[in-house]
Amino acid sequence: MAVVVNRRLSAREIDQIREHCGARRVIYTTSVSPHAREHAKRNGAGILDVKDIGAVGLGPWTKLSNRSPLIKQRRPHCRTHLYFRHDGPPKRGHVDPSSLLFVAAVSAKIRSLAPEDRLLGVLPMSHAVGLSVCS
Repeated sequence: MAVVVNRRLSAREIDQIREHCGARRVIYTTSVSPHAREHAKRNGAGILDVKDIGAVGLGPWTKLSNRSPLIKQRRPHCRTHLYFRHDGPPKRGHVDPSSLLFVAAVSAKIRSLAPEDRLLGVLPMSHAVGLSVCS
């Protein structure tokens, strides 16, 4: 399962989401975001240089990392969770791959896109529209 979080959230909000979702490890997009670099530094992430991507912060394994592997869970398919900003504890919604594919197909159809076309997505992947339309 992936949880995509906006790097502009406060340290408190990101910590709450990390705890709420039970993250085993956090990956920070440090090469493209000063905010992500600060969060990575604050959480003791090591910085790796990944070919074709650049610098990526890799957080330490959490205390939850001894859970059974994802492939042994009842719902092994990949899901994405999006957290919604509001007052109070974190709230999330999950997005199944079939939903992402449906929205992407509809988006491509209304824009008359073909497989050979390329689309530059400038929406944040931590937003439902950015995740679904730009996937």
